[in-house]
Amino acid sequence: MPRPPLLLSLKTGPTLPSERPSFPYFHSSNNHLFGIQVSLFADDVVLIDETRKGVNDKLEVWRQTLESKGFRLSRSKTEYLECKFNDVRLEDEVVVKLDSQEVCKRDSFKYLGSVIQGNGEIDEDVSHRIGAGWLKWKLASGVLCDKKVPPKLKGKFYRMVVRPAMLYGAECWPVKNSHIQKMKVAEMRMLRWMCGMTRGDRVRNETIREKIGVAPVECKMREVRLSWFGYVKRRDTDAPVRRCERLTLDGFRRGRGRPKKYWGKVISRDMEQLQLTEDMTLDRKSAMDTIISKGRSAKKPLVVAGCVPQGSRNLKELEGVSIVGVQQIDRVVEVVEETLKGHEVRLLTRKTLPALDLPKVRKNKFIEILPINVGCLGACTYCKTKHARGHLGSYAVDSLVGRVKNVIADGVGEIWLSSEDTGAYGRDIGVNLPILLNAIVAELPLDGSAMLRIGMTNPPYILEHLKEIADVLCHPCVYSFLHVPVQSGSDSILSAMNREYTVGEFRKVVDTLMELVPGMQIATDVICGFPGETDEDFALTVDLIKDYKLAQVHISQFYPRPGTPAARMKKVPSNVVKQRSRELTAVFESFTPYTGMEGKIERIWITDIASDGVHLVGHTKGYIQVLVIGPESMLGTSVMVKIASVGRWSVFGEVIEILCPNSKDVRSHECFDERSSPCALSEEACARSKEQETFTATSGWCSQCPTGESTTLLKNDLQQDNHRSRNLTGWFLRNRKNQSSKKMDLTSLESEERQIQDLGRPSAWSPVDMALLSGILLSLFAIVILFLNLGSRSLSSK
Repeated sequence: MPRPPLLLSLKTGPTLPSERPSFPYFHSSNNHLFGIQVSLFADDVVLIDETRKGVNDKLEVWRQTLESKGFRLSRSKTEYLECKFNDVRLEDEVVVKLDSQEVCKRDSFKYLGSVIQGNGEIDEDVSHRIGAGWLKWKLASGVLCDKKVPPKLKGKFYRMVVRPAMLYGAECWPVKNSHIQKMKVAEMRMLRWMCGMTRGDRVRNETIREKIGVAPVECKMREVRLSWFGYVKRRDTDAPVRRCERLTLDGFRRGRGRPKKYWGKVISRDMEQLQLTEDMTLDRKSAMDTIISKGRSAKKPLVVAGCVPQGSRNLKELEGVSIVGVQQIDRVVEVVEETLKGHEVRLLTRKTLPALDLPKVRKNKFIEILPINVGCLGACTYCKTKHARGHLGSYAVDSLVGRVKNVIADGVGEIWLSSEDTGAYGRDIGVNLPILLNAIVAELPLDGSAMLRIGMTNPPYILEHLKEIADVLCHPCVYSFLHVPVQSGSDSILSAMNREYTVGEFRKVVDTLMELVPGMQIATDVICGFPGETDEDFALTVDLIKDYKLAQVHISQFYPRPGTPAARMKKVPSNVVKQRSRELTAVFESFTPYTGMEGKIERIWITDIASDGVHLVGHTKGYIQVLVIGPESMLGTSVMVKIASVGRWSVFGEVIEILCPNSKDVRSHECFDERSSPCALSEEACARSKEQETFTATSGWCSQCPTGESTTLLKNDLQQDNHRSRNLTGWFLRNRKNQSSKKMDLTSLESEERQIQDLGRPSAWSPVDMALLSGILLSLFAIVILFLNLGSRSLSSK
C-alpha cells in the first residue's frame, strides 16, 4: 500500500545501478525523478538528489547501465517533480535532460491511488480520494438510493465499500480543518441522498448518521492515523518508516504565510485529545485490550492470535474471545469460521484436541454441532483441508457421550455430528463409528424430543459397517439422512482424485441404505471439470445423478488449490467446465423429489425461523425441509403436520398437533389456528418405530380413534387454506397467535359433524375481532343506504 512521502520506505543513499552487483530488480519503466530525497515507490525507480544537476548525473548513470544490459530507458514515461516546501528556495539554471531531450516536469505524482504534490500539501490527494469515493457510491447508487433497502444495510455497505475508498492512505495525511470539512461535506451529501433527503429537508447530520449507523468521518480518520502510528512505533529503530519519521530538512527557512502542518503534529493533537501517550504504543497487551473492548462494544466476533494470547492465556480480557496460539496459526481460518458461527474456540497447544466443553454461544440454541474428530485419513489430490487440519484425531467415546448428556440437559433439540469424514472416526483410537453412534443413541430421550444427525462420510470407511449404520439410521431419534460425496461418476476420475473407492462401491452404499432404511435421504457432492475429465467421464456422472434423482446434490466447478497435486495437472478449459456445470445443474433441478407427499401426515422437528420471517422451519425424519406457520413458541418442539403442497426445495405443511417436548403426552394446539387430531398418540407412535417412518391418515393410524374417524376428519377439515402459509393471512395469524383457541372434548365427541363445527371455533371475541366486525357491518350499512338513496332519486325523477 503506497504511503505519502513521510512514511514511504526511505532510500537515504543514492539509488544507482552501479551499486548493485547485477541487473537491478526494478522492471517498470515509469521512472520518477525527485528534486530532493524522498522515497522508493514499489517497483518504480526513484532517483533522489538535492539539486537538478545531481539528478541529471544519476539519470545518466541509470541510462548507461540499462543500455549496457540491452534495455532502453523510456523518455516518454520519465518525469520529475521538484518539491518546494517553502517560498525562498532558489531556482538553479540547470535543466533536467535525458540525452538532449528535456524531461517533463510535473507538479504532482499519482501512483497506486495516492497523490504526492511538490509543495508538500495533500489537497489534490484529498480531492482525488473524495472522487474515488463518489465513483464507488455512484456504481452502487441503485441500491443505496433504493427506499426498499433498510438504512442500516446501506450504512454497512457504505462502511465496507465507499468509506475505505475515501480514506485510502488517510493514515498518513497531515490533515487541516479544511481537509476534514471537505471530507465531511462529501460524506454527508452521500448519506443524505441515501436517505432520500437533501439539506433543504433541514434534518440534522447526527440524525442522518444515527439512522444509517455511520460514525463521523473525522473519528475514523483519527482512528486510522493512530493505528498506523502505533505500527510505526513498534518497528525497529532502523526500519525505514522509523528513519523517515526522524527525517528533518536542514538549511531551509520557513516561507511567508501560515506554517505547514506536519503528520507528527497531527498525531500529537490526536493523542492529546484522547489522553494517550507514546508509551502506550509499545504496550501490546494494552493495544489488544483496546481492540477487544472495541469489538465487544460493536458486538463483533473476535479472534485474538499471536504471542500475546499464547503467553497470557488466563487474562480476564480474553474471556469469551476466540484465541489462536503461535503453534496453531495455520488454523486461523477454521477459528474464524467457527467464531462467525457463534462458537468460542481456543487453540493454544499442538497435537492435542480442543476440549469438548469449551464455553460457546450457539448461533441456534436448539442445535448443537458436535465435532467427533478432526483431520482425515484421505489424501485427495484436489483438497487442501488436510494441509491445515492434519491427520485424523478422534475424541474418546466417553467424552462425546458426556457432551451429549450435557447439551440435552440444556434443551438442545438437534445434535449434529460433524467431521471432515465421520466414517473415519475412531480408527486412530481403536474404535469405530457404530460403537460411537450406539453409545450416543442410548442417551437420547425416548420421546423423540432430541434428534441426531450424522455428518458427512466417504464411502470407503462405511462399507464395512453398512448394516450397523443402517440400524442406527432406523432409530426413531436419528434422522434417516446421510451425506455421501461421490465427486464423479467415472472410475478413472476418482482414481485421479485419489478418492480410494469406485462408483460401484458408492452405488453399493446408496442402494444398501435405501433398502434397509425406510424413507432414507442421501445427499452427495459432484466436482465438474476435474483435470483429465472427458466428455465420456462427464456423461457417466450425469447418468449416475439421473439414476438416483437425489434431492440434494452439491455441484461445484474444479478450482486448483495452490500446493495440491491437482493444481499441477492439465486443466479442462474453463468454458467447458462452466458448460458442464450448467448442464448438470439443469439435470438436477429438473427433478421433483417431493412429488406425492401431498396429504401425508409427518412428524417434524422445528428448530429455526425461515428467512421470510413468517414460516418456521422443521425437518421430517428423512430430513426433508418443511415450512409451517406457527408462533415462535413452537421452536424446539416436535409437531405433527399434514403436507399441503410441495416445492422444489421444500414442502409446506399445516400443523395438526404439537407433541410436548420431553414428554410422551400430546397437547392440543392451543395458540394456533390449525386443526387438531381427535386422538392422542400412543407412546409407541410418539417414539416413531422403525417400521413406520411416514404417518398416513388411515383407520389404523391411531388405536384410540374410531375406525375411519381420523381419515374423514382430516379430509374435510384440512382442505381449507392450503396456501395460507405463503400469504399475508399467514403473517396475520402468527401475530394473533394468542387470540384464538380450540375446544375439543376427546371423551364426549358425539359425532363427526360436531367435531368439524367445534374445531377452530373462537372461545371469545378479541378487541381486534370486534373492531374488524364493526368495520364490516358499518361498510355494509353504508352501501345499503347508498343504494336506497340512489333508488329513491331515480323514482322521483320518473
